[in-house]
Amino acid sequence: MSTDDTLRTLIARIETLPASDSNEFVIAASRVLHELRKLDVTTSTANELDGPAPVLALSAIRRTYTALLDRVAQSPHATLGQRLAAVRHHAELTAFEAAAACGVAFEVIVGVEAGLPVPEDAAAVLQGLVDQLDRATAAA
Repeated sequence: MSTDDTLRTLIARIETLPASDSNEFVIAASRVLHELRKLDVTTSTANELDGPAPVLALSAIRRTYTALLDRVAQSPHATLGQRLAAVRHHAELTAFEAAAACGVAFEVIVGVEAGLPVPEDAAAVLQGLVDQLDRATAAA
């Protein structure tokens, strides 16, 4: 299946997701986000990035990912990692920069955004970063 076909399939799945205030939405959307990340990696590492078409496809994948991540982050059932990923994207910060900003290891940021458990002390610091970035991006 081509990149464009795969993206169209994922967009169709997004259009049929449950209501965003349901826990089922977060679970189903998380699966689509995972597929979008895989498609991004596959597309960006392909040797076929010559010319505008593959670059435009990559841009469409990333816009779709960001829009869905924003929806997930607004859900009352969003995880800390999903909220962190969304505000980090809006603030245009890398995982390295977010880790440095709150004094945690890079692996903690990557882990929490991947849905792995995070130690309580790190969770509190990360929630503080989410709150600060959320306020900063809302004011901008």
